[in-house]
Amino acid sequence: MDTIFVSQGSENSIGLEVFLKAFSCLPICLKKYFTLVCNETVLKTHMNNLNFDFSIVSSKLIFSGGALPIKFIQRNKSTSQDSLDYIIGVIKKDDVLLTLPMNKKELYFNEQLCSGHTEYLRRHFKNNTLGMFFESYKDYILLLSDHIPLVDVPSFMLANDHFSKIEKTLLSIDNISEVIFSGINPHAGENGTLGEEEKIFPKLITRLQNQFNKIKFKGPFPSDTIYNQRSANKSQLFIFPYHDQGLNIFKERNRFLGLNITIGLPFHRLSVDHGTAPDLVGKNIANYECSLLSLNKCLKLIGTT
Repeated sequence: MDTIFVSQGSENSIGLEVFLKAFSCLPICLKKYFTLVCNETVLKTHMNNLNFDFSIVSSKLIFSGGALPIKFIQRNKSTSQDSLDYIIGVIKKDDVLLTLPMNKKELYFNEQLCSGHTEYLRRHFKNNTLGMFFESYKDYILLLSDHIPLVDVPSFMLANDHFSKIEKTLLSIDNISEVIFSGINPHAGENGTLGEEEKIFPKLITRLQNQFNKIKFKGPFPSDTIYNQRSANKSQLFIFPYHDQGLNIFKERNRFLGLNITIGLPFHRLSVDHGTAPDLVGKNIANYECSLLSLNKCLKLIGTT
């Protein structure tokens, strides 16, 4: 049976709260596919904050009329890091990794601080082409760069071949009919007046068009007007050169009903599209709609729904 492994995320986070609330909404027959990897003390603290009646019996958390399989870990570095490290050591092809939100100051690989889960996974699997992809009911977007300073974006875009990242994404999504590229500079460079970084796109688009002859590739367009290219009759992928250029529009359109998915791993990995929200921890008021969306996506990925 394929397993959906859930990493604990930060102790001072709403991650466990929204996951446990969402999990309690699932039909009992689907709960067996999940395994939460966490520290026992951290879990009990969150359960008490949620006022759930619960018991822990034979490596299962019993609450809300169902059972959640659990793997308890002892504190080594940090419980959030320990949870993730354990899962990476046991996860198999076709399993799913659902990462709960984690503070970037807690995430290391070989004692080097990582800028996020995607960077951690790139280093662990020695694969710089892993893509940061976002999915919602309304949008598909891909970021060509993610957690790097804005000042480094132009050199990153010019120095790297982005074909493999886009290719893997298109092979992972069904029925994309059109791909829309955003430019890097304001007005997409305005024919070189505002920058020449856009020169990477014609050759890249030609390569992609030759590989995917049934998909139409367009752009680059100015990022502030790119959604004028939206069509209700087409399944479209929007590609952005850097993080906030794509996500400010995505989050405005979808609020927190979006998923962060890593493309190119030997297993599935996704997360909710929000952070740790430490100001909400312990108040039992965090919205769990995005977490419920992520659980349903995980179940779909292993073929149960």
